[in-house]
Amino acid sequence: MKIILGSICIISLGLLAFIACVHVGEPLLTENEYNRLKQAAGDDWSISASENKLVLKSTELFWFYNAVSLPHMTDEELIRYIRQNGRKDYYEIILLFVPKWDDKKVAEAREHNNRIWKQIGNLPQKHGLTHLTRNKQNSFFPETKEDEVKIKKYEAEYAELEAMLILIPEFYSEDYSIYWQDNRLGFEAVWGENLDVQNIRALFSRH
Repeated sequence: MKIILGSICIISLGLLAFIACVHVGEPLLTENEYNRLKQAAGDDWSISASENKLVLKSTELFWFYNAVSLPHMTDEELIRYIRQNGRKDYYEIILLFVPKWDDKKVAEAREHNNRIWKQIGNLPQKHGLTHLTRNKQNSFFPETKEDEVKIKKYEAEYAELEAMLILIPEFYSEDYSIYWQDNRLGFEAVWGENLDVQNIRALFSRH
């Protein structure tokens, strides 16, 4: 069983030519990268493009489900849980192309984020919450009214620090850095018997 990501295919050579002309007259991908997309071409996904963005949308409905804190299950039990508790939707993937980040910029952003995450990690002790049980939203279950006041201060500082994090592109092509987004909500996972997007991920290098 394939859980969460699967193969994405681009439909036609006409679309490839259309996409090549989108980004202010500059191609989003090189000829070699387009050839790799052609090799993965199929009819399971539609694609649209505007400015510096490619949107790939499945023609098949897949299951979206909350994957947080699930107990150990067999494949059969998990599929039954998904079909009982999940929702069906088309899977949409957005590739956002931005000017290519060099190694220095990536390293500086990661160093910055590591400092922020360290501060976030120290917040429970700073606000006196280490004795409490965490919930699924990176916060805590209060035991007293005093705890509720502390948790509100903790959550406010958490949100302030989180807003300072730098979003680093996940992939890069020959000429661009690429942000990968999709239409999952919160901590959802996506499942389908034929869902596998590793091919599209393999088209691009990782930072």
